[in-house]
Parts: sequence; structure tokens; C-alpha cells
Amino acid sequence: MFIKAEDCSEEVKDAQYIADVIIKAIEQIGPNKVAQVITDNASVCKAASLIIEGRYDHIFWTPCIVHNLNLILEEIDKNVSWIKELTGEAREIIKFITNHHQSQAIFREYSELELLKLAETRYASNFVMLHRLVEVKHALVSMVVIQLWIEWRQVNS
Repeated sequence: MFIKAEDCSEEVKDAQYIADVIIKAIEQIGPNKVAQVITDNASVCKAASLIIEGRYDHIFWTPCIVHNLNLILEEIDKNVSWIKELTGEAREIIKFITNHHQSQAIFREYSELELLKLAETRYASNFVMLHRLVEVKHALVSMVVIQLWIEWRQVNS
């Protein structure tokens, strides 16, 4: 359950600071109503969890599964050559179409879905981007065989 957000932009986010913010929330809720704290996998969060677990022996820390999955997908994207090549090619296709108004207009004639650009820090977005390309494959194929596209490419080559 989301409890609150706190602006920490001007704070040094060390283990003690993070633990103090979480402990404050635990106290606000009531320690007997809290069983688990989930954070990302940063070492500072793990260190904060040890402080929290030291204070409340019934509360345990769990690393965020989404963060774990993102780390796994990052490793796959970086280390599996054919995936790295595929995502690079997909980025180039999307960049080309979205950076040219005419190509984007032609694409939109054939697809109700938009092309997705990826978030550089979220490796799962590579796989979401690839999935979207598969979803719009017919539109991509259709747009590059029409005469308007052929003429536009000749002018813009």
C-alpha cells in the first residue's frame, strides 16, 4: 500500500536517512500493522533495511521484484548479442519514423497504435518496444510499399 511521498531531493540519501523516513512511516501507521518493507536493490536501501529490521524484529525487507526483473532484462539486453542487435535496429526504425513528420503521418494512416520510444534506464522498455513493433508489423509493412512512401524516400534520401 502506498502511504506517502516525500521530497528528498536536497537530502543525502544514506542508509540512516532512508531508514528514518521509513521508520517515521511505520510509526505513523503503527508497527504492529506493518510486516514488510519493499525498496529497490541499492546497497543503501539494503543497509537501511538492516536498521529497520534491527528495530522491528517482525518487519522484514524485500527487494523490489520489478527492479530485479529490470536488472535481469538489462543483463540480457547487454549480453545476448542478437537481442542487443535487434533492439538497436528497432530503436533506429522508431527514431527514423518518429523524427520525420511525413513518415509519422504515413505510419498513422495504417496504425491506431503509436510507436513506443524506450526509457534508457528501464531495460524492460526494450522488450515493450519490441512487442509494440510486432503489434504494428502490418502497418509498418503497408506503409513502406505505397507510392507516397517511395516518392517521399526518393526526395529525402
